[in-house]
This record gives sequence, C-alpha cells and structure tokens, in this order.
Amino acid sequence: QVNYVGPGRRIKTLVINPDEAALRPGESQQFTYTGFDSSDVAMPDDSVPVHFVTTNARVATVNAAGLVQAQQSPGSLQRFGGLNHSRRRL
Repeated sequence: QVNYVGPGRRIKTLVINPDEAALRPGESQQFTYTGFDSSDVAMPDDSVPVHFVTTNARVATVNAAGLVQAQQSPGSLQRFGGLNHSRRRL
C-alpha cells in the first residue's frame, strides 16, 4: 500500500537525529530530521519546512543541510542538540 503524504498535511511529530552531539572545535556533526503526519507516516523532506540555525556563530555554524561545525570557544567541548528533545510533537 502506498500513501501519499504531501504539502498541506499537518506535521504531528518532528524527529531530529542525533538528539545531541558533543564536539570539540573543528569537529562536525550532521543532523537530520524526519517529519511525521497525524497518521504517524513519515513525510517527504520537501514537505517538511525545517531550517537549521545557530544562535551563536562563535560557538558553532550550521548550514542549510544541518551540518554543524564547532568553532573556537572558551571550553574545549560543546554540546549541541535539536529542539531540546529528539522527538517533538507539534
């Protein structure tokens, strides 16, 4: 059986993987996401409007695809995470 899940359907849950990462300056981590609709069916990426952003580019940068690059910072190890939880109901 094939179910079409496209634009216009409501996102029920957004899962970010990994839920957190610990990086030293210069290291990177790829974050990915999957959106699920109200029937808990995974939605195509192009129908899930996710934008990765950083609140402090001196600590980390992130590109549109979710690749986080740890920058020079006072501490030697930084923790990063998405949405505060890896599984978030919207």
